[in-house]
Amino acid sequence: MMSDFELVSTSDGLIEERVKVDRKRFEQMLGENSTIGCDADSFFQRVMSSTNTQIMWPPKLKPGTKSKKDPHVRITGSPNSINAAKEIIFEQLDTRRNRVTLKMDVAFTDHSHIIGKGGRSIQRVMDETGCHIHFPDSNRTNTAEKSNQVSIAGSAEGVEQSRCRIREMLPITLQFDLPLNNGLHSPPTLDPQSPQLQAIQQTYGITITFRYDGSKCNNNSYFASSRIITVAIRGARSHLFGLRQGLSVLIEYLTGFRGNTIIVPLTMTIDVAVQHHSFIAGRANCNLTSIMQSTGATITMPDNISSKTTIALRGPNFESVYNAWQELLGHLPLILIFDLKEGQDLDPTQVTRLMEQMRQISILIKPKQRQNTKSIVVRGPEKDSRLLFEVRKQLLKLDDEALAPIDQLKQSKQQQQQHQHQLLRPILEQQQQNILSRQGQQQVTALQQQSQPFQQQQQQQSQQQQQQQQQQQS
Repeated sequence: MMSDFELVSTSDGLIEERVKVDRKRFEQMLGENSTIGCDADSFFQRVMSSTNTQIMWPPKLKPGTKSKKDPHVRITGSPNSINAAKEIIFEQLDTRRNRVTLKMDVAFTDHSHIIGKGGRSIQRVMDETGCHIHFPDSNRTNTAEKSNQVSIAGSAEGVEQSRCRIREMLPITLQFDLPLNNGLHSPPTLDPQSPQLQAIQQTYGITITFRYDGSKCNNNSYFASSRIITVAIRGARSHLFGLRQGLSVLIEYLTGFRGNTIIVPLTMTIDVAVQHHSFIAGRANCNLTSIMQSTGATITMPDNISSKTTIALRGPNFESVYNAWQELLGHLPLILIFDLKEGQDLDPTQVTRLMEQMRQISILIKPKQRQNTKSIVVRGPEKDSRLLFEVRKQLLKLDDEALAPIDQLKQSKQQQQQHQHQLLRPILEQQQQNILSRQGQQQVTALQQQSQPFQQQQQQQSQQQQQQQQQQQS
């Protein structure tokens, strides 16, 4: 691994040091309209004149390139002169001032979904946040042990935004048991490719599968001798409203009862590395107890002697099990890593005081080999991510840096309503020609009726927005 500093002795007795600088800020210096206050030539000429050093820097670095590697500058002079030059350079271009690494826990089974086809989904996140996001290489082979850890490197603001985006991209799978031949409702079509189920899936952006004995089945013949089958419905966290509505419509179609007149227990699972089970459970399972009391869901952890990683959540309705799943995610471990300034010493009492104030946060100091600096590792639950950045802010004395942004998943009510309308725009006109059965036609009519209130709500919202704009203009 290349270090931030490299020393070379020259023939005239001077020292040449190769120093890494922050790429983003250096690109701004090279730009025509520098936001730093001076261009690269003027800046380095001033440093050389004031410190009696010679500095070489890459003048042809292309701003906006996809490379995330930090460039180096070469400083030649006496040891004292080089130190003086570095102090001035780092005031503007220190990589450690803005660069951090955030490590989060994401179930390895969800990695491919988040990465997207050809890596397009995660590349979009990296482009928007300016971060590099790394998924474990071991997950590419079937023989290697799987890892849930995802590493994000970039600015403090960028890595927190990336974390929120990754959480927003998580797929959600809900399961429930469906009793057959119960005498209350004639068995419906259990083929996901049937016109009725296709209408539900396409309208609400979900995927429906039926399983018996752990295997996927796509037609009624598999269930001829079965009294109970498992129904799985999969959607995206970013399309939460569509998932919830689609689930309600599906239950009504399969059981003959409206979702609010029948209790269908739902199950969700989350994959957590065994070494983190005690962390998320809390002391004496206090975290699990709190979640179950507040949501009404039941959380089942694997046995301590088992190497299983799956945690099951079961609740009486969607809100119960989803809220429990969401709270459990907030207790997953989150690690923030950053470097101290060169030569900076920490007051041990300050570190102790921070850990006492933020009881769920731990701080570890690690000296970096062959470098005159230390690395700080801050660990805590993901729900307290802002506290991790607050620790960094205080240890580095970054009074001018704002706290990490609030979780972007907490959309405003207006944004949620707009999103709901987009999800519920029916594509049923094209489906009506293909749905010939009476039951299928009834399903289409029901879906259209459910869409009407949301369309009316959207029209009212648009009128209110226009009135607000007119008032602001006046």
